[in-house]
Amino acid sequence: MAKTEKKEITAKSITEKLQDVEEKKTKAQLANDKRLYNKFLKQIDTAYGKAEKAYLDIAIAIHSIYKKELYKVENFKNIYDFVKEKYNYSRGTCNKYINICERFGVTGETGTVVGLQDKYAEYGVSKLGVMLCFPDNLLEQVEPSMSVRALKQLAEDYQNSLSGQRQAIETENEQMIDTVIGDTEESAMNEPVSTDVEVMNKSTFVCQASTMNELLGLQEVMEDTFKDILKEHPQAKIRVNIVY
Repeated sequence: MAKTEKKEITAKSITEKLQDVEEKKTKAQLANDKRLYNKFLKQIDTAYGKAEKAYLDIAIAIHSIYKKELYKVENFKNIYDFVKEKYNYSRGTCNKYINICERFGVTGETGTVVGLQDKYAEYGVSKLGVMLCFPDNLLEQVEPSMSVRALKQLAEDYQNSLSGQRQAIETENEQMIDTVIGDTEESAMNEPVSTDVEVMNKSTFVCQASTMNELLGLQEVMEDTFKDILKEHPQAKIRVNIVY
């Protein structure tokens, strides 16, 4: 009968064995951690969904009490005093709930909000609170799957784009003012400022006057000029610049 060859036990083999055991323990721990994470994540998601539904119910109730002035039943002066005393809600939270109902809610036969509009039914109060500041064209870009963080980023990007547009308008105004000042400086010394309407470019006309009386005296001229412009450019606007 052949003898079984015994493995020589060395420091290296012992180290490798210990490392193998440690790796298995680590993998088992990671698997258990992942299982627990998914379990608690599901628990949070479920509770969060219930909380969002509860917040919406609270918002609708507060809005109804506000619209019907039912806070007077207990002699509260306004809705803010009512929610502060009863539920310790701040004025900001109260305004958010009321505005969510006003903008995204559906009004029933009794004149109170009974729920959300269909296109906003999948949004929670947290998301709707962020979306309150969105103009209609920005609301068309949102999706229920977007997170609160993503909605806030969308709002920030929109505000940045508006800042860029405002900067462009300010630059245009500065250029216009420089042109007007340049024309004025070229006038003779002590010569009265011209009180005529003149075309500066294809999209701008300027009316110059040194006093309010002079400006008011040009009312008919300005009205006639503006009417002529509106015939070809219905979107035209009147803008007043004071040069100093």
